[in-house]
Amino acid sequence: MEIRVLDKHYEVIHRIRSAGSLNVYTARDLNRTEDNLCTVVCVRDEALIRELIPVTTVSGTSRSFKDLRDSFIADGKYYIVFRHVEGESYAEAVKRHTWNLEERLLLVKNLFFRILTLNMPTCFIYEALRRDSIAVDEAMGVSFRYRFAEAESYGSVTEEDCMKRIDSLLRELFEKERAEKSSPELTRFFRDMEKGKFEALWDYYVAFDEIYDQLRLKSANHELRPGRFRRMGEWFKKKIPVVKTALIVALIAAAGIYLLRTLPNPVLSDNGISFSQIGTLEIEEQQ
Repeated sequence: MEIRVLDKHYEVIHRIRSAGSLNVYTARDLNRTEDNLCTVVCVRDEALIRELIPVTTVSGTSRSFKDLRDSFIADGKYYIVFRHVEGESYAEAVKRHTWNLEERLLLVKNLFFRILTLNMPTCFIYEALRRDSIAVDEAMGVSFRYRFAEAESYGSVTEEDCMKRIDSLLRELFEKERAEKSSPELTRFFRDMEKGKFEALWDYYVAFDEIYDQLRLKSANHELRPGRFRRMGEWFKKKIPVVKTALIVALIAAAGIYLLRTLPNPVLSDNGISFSQIGTLEIEEQQ
């Protein structure tokens, strides 16, 4: 399948997804000799086309939104062309990899940096923050896939909606540190987040950037430890077998002492103790 109009020429390689009046393809831009793979979105619904045009024309969006390559109308359909991104999605990567703290910090920094430098419309930030839209490479670099999975909500998406997605990602990535309270910096960051002190995505970036270098250094020097109460709990768990053994020994010793002090003992008596019968055997006392 080919898409041709005027000087534009795309060869469709395969269909990524189809949803009603919207199809998403992987295609090759035949006018490019390098970096010619792209994602092409084809929209047939007129109402959705009118909604998308203001945020998907190269002339109407920021020049820094370089992931958006082109858009045009052909045969009553609206085509939007994005840079194609290969690689593992965040949803896949987080299952396969056990990232250390330094890697996770770098991932978040790159995520914020990518969002801010692209300066894309809010609806695309919202879409890009989906776990299956974020692509993560081996160096923790971040790119975005555009699949228009939530195109029907583009007109109503707000920055607050994007912030909720950031919240969810951060809580997932730093779940261990939050549970252990091993970093006062991260604890303070999440406390500020929960109190609503961040009013925009830029606020998240600034607050995170302030603690980034400090956390990386502490992690490299192994200076992050669980909080005091968690350390006490872990210490107590380790000591339980020792304490249990000591209690058993103490109980046995106490029982032994009790028997020695309460049972009659001929050895401890001056006159001894006389027994007239042992079981069914009668004993006659010698005169």
